Amino acid sequence: MPDPATRRAEREPLRVRLLGPFSVTRRDRVLTGRELGSRKGRTLLKLLIVERPRTVSADRVAEVLWGDPPDRHQRVIAQLVSRLRAALGKEALEGGPDGYRISPQCFEVDLDEAARFIEEAEGRAAKEPALAAIAASAALEILQRGVVLENEPYADWVEPARSEARNLLRRARRSGWIAALESGNHQSAIGFARTASEDDELDEEAWRALMTAYHGSGRTAIAIDLYDRLRTHLSEDLGVDPAPETQALHLRMLRNQPLPELDAPAAAIDKSFDPSFVGRAEELEWLVSRWEEAARAAPSFTLIVGEAGIGKTRLASEVAEVVRTTGGRVVQARCYEAERSLFLQPLADVVRSLALTGDPDTLRELAGEWAPNLSALVPEIDLVLRPHSYQPATPEIERRRTFEAIADLVRRTSLRTPLMLLLDDLHNAGSSTLEWLHFGFRRLSGARVLFLATLRADEGHEAETHLHDIAERRDLGPLSKDAVAQLAAAAGAPDLTQRILARTSGHTLFVVETLRALAEGADQSEVPESLLAAVLGRVERTGAECEELLRVGAVFGSAFELPLVAQMLDIAPEEAASSARRALEARLLMESGSLFEFANDLIRDALYRTTPGPILIARHRRAATLLEGRPESVATHARAAGEFALAANAWLEAGEHALARYANRDAQRMIEGSLEAATLAHDSRTEARALLLRGQAREALADFEGAFEDHRAALALSHDIGERALEISVLRGLGGDILVGLGRPSAECIPFLEDALALAEETGDPSAEASVLSRLAVIATNKLKFTDAYRYARRAVEQARSLNDERGLGFALDGLKTAAAYSGNIEVLQPVLYELESILRRQGNLWYLQWTVFESSFIPLARAQWQAASDRIEAALEINARTGYEAYQGAFRAHLGWINRSRGDQEGALREGELAARLAGDVGHPWWIALAEVMLGWTLTEVGESRRAIEHLRTALDAAERDGSEAYLVRALSHLGLALWLEGKSDEAETCMIKAEDLLDGVDVPPDEAFLHGAHSYFALARLRLARAERRAAEALVRIVRDPSEKMGWVEVTAEADLLLGISRQDDRLVKSVVDQAGARGLSRLQQLGEQGGGPGGSV
Repeated sequence: MPDPATRRAEREPLRVRLLGPFSVTRRDRVLTGRELGSRKGRTLLKLLIVERPRTVSADRVAEVLWGDPPDRHQRVIAQLVSRLRAALGKEALEGGPDGYRISPQCFEVDLDEAARFIEEAEGRAAKEPALAAIAASAALEILQRGVVLENEPYADWVEPARSEARNLLRRARRSGWIAALESGNHQSAIGFARTASEDDELDEEAWRALMTAYHGSGRTAIAIDLYDRLRTHLSEDLGVDPAPETQALHLRMLRNQPLPELDAPAAAIDKSFDPSFVGRAEELEWLVSRWEEAARAAPSFTLIVGEAGIGKTRLASEVAEVVRTTGGRVVQARCYEAERSLFLQPLADVVRSLALTGDPDTLRELAGEWAPNLSALVPEIDLVLRPHSYQPATPEIERRRTFEAIADLVRRTSLRTPLMLLLDDLHNAGSSTLEWLHFGFRRLSGARVLFLATLRADEGHEAETHLHDIAERRDLGPLSKDAVAQLAAAAGAPDLTQRILARTSGHTLFVVETLRALAEGADQSEVPESLLAAVLGRVERTGAECEELLRVGAVFGSAFELPLVAQMLDIAPEEAASSARRALEARLLMESGSLFEFANDLIRDALYRTTPGPILIARHRRAATLLEGRPESVATHARAAGEFALAANAWLEAGEHALARYANRDAQRMIEGSLEAATLAHDSRTEARALLLRGQAREALADFEGAFEDHRAALALSHDIGERALEISVLRGLGGDILVGLGRPSAECIPFLEDALALAEETGDPSAEASVLSRLAVIATNKLKFTDAYRYARRAVEQARSLNDERGLGFALDGLKTAAAYSGNIEVLQPVLYELESILRRQGNLWYLQWTVFESSFIPLARAQWQAASDRIEAALEINARTGYEAYQGAFRAHLGWINRSRGDQEGALREGELAARLAGDVGHPWWIALAEVMLGWTLTEVGESRRAIEHLRTALDAAERDGSEAYLVRALSHLGLALWLEGKSDEAETCMIKAEDLLDGVDVPPDEAFLHGAHSYFALARLRLARAERRAAEALVRIVRDPSEKMGWVEVTAEADLLLGISRQDDRLVKSVVDQAGARGLSRLQQLGEQGGGPGGSV
C-alpha cells in the first residue's frame, strides 16, 4: 500500500495552467510533453479543458485536430483519449465515441481558481475590504501570467477561454478597486483602476474609480484632468459625451461636494459554512478579523484554548478555509508529545511545506542566503538548493542561523501571498519551538502572517507562559443548546436534543460521536451513556482486524507509523494497509504526512484504556525495541512496560540531548523521568547521574536552590557507590556559581574545589583538574589575588598542553583569560582569547564561549574603540540567550552602560544601567547585582544625581557583602564613599573610603601590573580625597594605575589618571592637554568632565 502522503497526492486534482505556456502538474511536478502523448493528444486535452465542463462532440474534436476529418476519426480519437487516460488517470476523461469531456473533480484549472477568488472578492468588497483585496490580488496574480494558450496564437477554438480570461481580469480589477476604496487605500485603488483604463480606454467605470481614488488621496486636479482625457477619448472614438454618472462625478468634484456612492459591488457571499459546524460563529468572526489584520501587514498570534475534543482544531480548520478562499496560504503542522525533544520539529514541517510547493527557482529565491540552514533542517530540499558554499559553525550559532532562516523564509513567502501558520496541539511543543515562535513573531513585524495555534487548557501552561506577551487567548467552551439542536436535526434525531445535551453537557466531540453512532445504525432509542461507549461502538463496526490495528496504533500515541504497527502485529504491510483504509473510511484515522493520526485524541484514549493491561505491557516493551535510537520514545514505552532501568537511561540520554541544545526546561522534564525510573529500578548510578544533570539544568534556569539540593544529593550518592569521576563533576559544580547564586560567600566554594582537585589528581583526570584550577583562578581573581590566579591558570595550561588535552586546555585558558581580563593585561589576554574562542567554537561550548566573547570586549574597551566593544557584548548577549541562562545578562549589559558613559551618552548609560540592574535583581546573583548596581550608581553620580546613586550603591554593597568577594566590595565601597561625600555625609563616606583603600592595599598583582578593570574604584577614591583636600593621598591612588594602564594600552584610564593628576597639581596645561586629546580620541566623557572642572569631587 502506498504511504498516506502518496495516496493523498494521487487523489489531488491535476493542476492545469492555461494562462501562459500550457502545463499539467501532478504532485508539484510538471508532466512532460512526452508523458502527455502526441501533439494531437495534447491539443485534444487543451480543447476539452477550454470547453469544460461541456462535452465536446467527436465531430468538433475532429474539426479542431484535422480540419478535414479522416475516415474512422472516432476510432483515432478514442485511441488519443486512451493514451491521455493512461497518462492522467482513467477517471480524468469521461465519455465515449460520441463525445468527451474532462472530469471536473480531476482537474484544477487556473481560470477556475481565479474565478473563485474573484467571487470571494466581489462578495467581501463592501464589508470585508481587506480580505477582498487579498482575493482580488490572488486572482490578478493568476490572470497576469500571460495570454491563454500562448503557444496556440492562431487557434480560433481558444477564443472562448481568452474571452473568459479578459472578463475575469476586468472583474478582478473592479473588485480590487472597490475593496481598496472601501478601506481608504487610495493608492492601491489607483493601481487597479489605472490598469483597467489602460486596457480599455472606453471603460468609464474604471475611469470613474480612478478619478475617485485620486480625489480621495487629495489630488483632485489630477482627477479633473482625467475627466478631460476621458471626454476626449469618447469624442474622438465614438462621438459621444461621458455617461451622466461620470459627468455628475466630475461636477461634484468641481463644486467640492461629497461624492456619490461607489458602483454597487456584487451581492455578499453566502457565509453559511458546513452545517455540522455550528455554535462557533462569534469565535470564527473574531478570528477572521485577525486574518484581515494580518493581511494588512499587522501580524497577529492567537491561541485557541479548550479541553480535548471541544472543537479547537475544527474551528482552526474553518479559519484556514477562509484564508484559502480569500487568496491566502495555509501552512499547517502538528506538535507530537514524542517529538518534544526534536529540534524545531513542527517548524521543520512548516519549512518542508513552504519549500516543496513551487518550482526550484522559486525555492532558491525564497531560501536566499539561508539555503544551507534550511537544507540542514529539511534534508529533502538540499538537492534543489545546491550548490551552496557553507562553513558550519558552533551549535549556538547554527541555532541562531536556523531561527533567522525560518523567519526569513516565512517573511519572503508572505510578501508573495499572505500566510497563516497553523500549529495544532501546541501543548506538545518543545522549548525550541516555543522559543522560535516568540522570536519569529517579533522578527516578522510588518509581515502578512497570522499565527494560529490550538492548545489544551489543562496542558498548555508552559506554552502560555512563553507566549503570553505576544499571543491573544481565545477560550472555547461547550456548545449551546441551540447548536446541539441544529446538529441533532441534521442527523435526523431532533427529538433526542435534550437527552444528548444532558449526557454530553454540550461537549462538542461527545455530541458529534453520539450522533455519528446513531447515523451508523446504533439504536436511536438509546443515547450512549458515555463518550467511551460511542467511540468503541464505532470501532467495533470496522471489524476485528481493523480494531486490533487501531489498538496497537494507540500504544504508539496519537499518531503512528504503519510499518511499525505491522511489525508489532507480525502481519504483512499490505494487510495492515487494508485495515488502515477501513479506519480511514470510518473517519477513525486521518492522514498526516507519512503517519496515520487518530481523528481525535479521545478515540485513541478510549482504545488504550480498554486494552487489557498485560497486552499493553507487552506492546510497550516491543515498541521500546522497535524505536531504538529515539531515546524519548524508548523511555516512554519502557516506563509503561515497567522496564525502569531502560527507561531511566533513555530519559537521561534524551535529557543530555536537550541540554546540549540549551533546551533546559525540556531537559529538566526528561531528567525527572529518569530519576523516577532509576529510583524504581534501584539504579543508584543512573540516579546520581540524573541528579547531577538536573542540577545543571536548574542552574541554567537560575534555580540555584534546586541546583544545590541536586548536587548535594548527587555528591552523597556518587561517593557511596564509589563513582569517582561523577563525584569530581559534582564537586566542581558545587564550587561553581551555585553557592554564589544562593548568596553565600564564594570562599565556601574553595573546599569543594580542593576536594575535586585532589580526586582529579588521584584518578589521573587532567581535564577535570584543569576545570577545577580554572575555577580557582576565577575565585582568586574575584578576591583580587591575581598572582595566585595566574599561578592556578598557568599550571592548568601547562598540564593540558603536555597531555594534548584540548578539552582541559579550554578550561585552563578560561582561567588565564579571567585573570588577564580583570587585571587588564591585554598582552596576555589577546592571544589567549584567540586560541580559546577557536577551541570553544569547535566544541560548541556556549557556557564558556559567552564569557570569552564578552571579555573580548575589554580589548576595544581599553583602546576606546567603543562601537567594537559594544558589538562584542551584543554578540555575547545573543549567545547567552541561546543558553537559556539569563543570570549573566545584567553583568553584560552593565558594561554597555559603561561604554555609553565613556562616549558621552549619559542617557544611554542610564538606560542600559537601569535595565542591567533590573535583570540582575530578577536573577538574584550577588556578583551581578553588585556589578550592575555599581555601574548605575557611578553614572548617576556623574550626572549629578548622587542621592539616587546612594540607593543603588547601597544595594550593590549589600550584595557584595553577602558574597565577600573583594572585587565587588571595593567597587561598591569606593563609589558609595564618593556619593555620600557629595550628599554631605562625610562620616559614612570616610568609613567607606577607609574600607575600600584597605581592600586595594591587599590587591596582589605581578610586577608592573594593576587592577585596571577596577581603575574606576581608584579614581572614585582619588576624587573623594581631592574633595577632602588630601592631594598627596589622591595622587598616590592615581599613580598605582597610571603607568600600568599606559603600558597595557588602557587609553581612557591613562587619560583620566592624567586629568586627576592635573587637577591635584592645579596644572592647567596638563588638564587642557587631556581635554584636547580626549576630544580627538573619542573620550567624550573625559572631555566633558575636564571642561566642567574635573567631575564629581574634583576642581581645577
